[in-house]
Amino acid sequence: MLKSSNLNIRINPEIKDKAETTLNSLGLTSSNAIDLFYRQIILNKGLPFEIKIPNNNMIDISSLSEEELISIVELGLNDFENSDLKSWDDNMAQINVKIDDDVKNRAEFVCSELGLSLSSAINIYLKKLGIESRIPFDISIDPFYNENNIKYFEKKLKEYKDGNLKLVSND
Repeated sequence: MLKSSNLNIRINPEIKDKAETTLNSLGLTSSNAIDLFYRQIILNKGLPFEIKIPNNNMIDISSLSEEELISIVELGLNDFENSDLKSWDDNMAQINVKIDDDVKNRAEFVCSELGLSLSSAINIYLKKLGIESRIPFDISIDPFYNENNIKYFEKKLKEYKDGNLKLVSND
């Protein structure tokens, strides 16, 4: 049996609920989805989907007058002051999953190389899952490890162990 690691992440409860609703409709648990996500990080050597901010509501402030800019900033401040915004900790739920140690370590390495924490990568994944109502990448296996290749390698290994296969260097 493979070793497994526990992974604790903090996530906005609303995002967690939306993502879990989508996952349930796909017949997946959070643990299944995060394991799939980690494996895709490894196969893609990075996040398995594009991350971008939609720009349909972006404002080019260079085209605004000083009065327009002040009005927009004041509107944002009023929204903030009159909202029920909670602290960061109050807006986060915790998910515990078991995942293969090797998968976790390899995904941590890839995320580290990208300048991301695992928690950030999982939050990005779950947000996309909730927004798109689907797994945001194709789920596939590495074609190198298909049944025919495995049988071929097992045959060649047996031939090697039996002394019937000569290895040649191509230096």
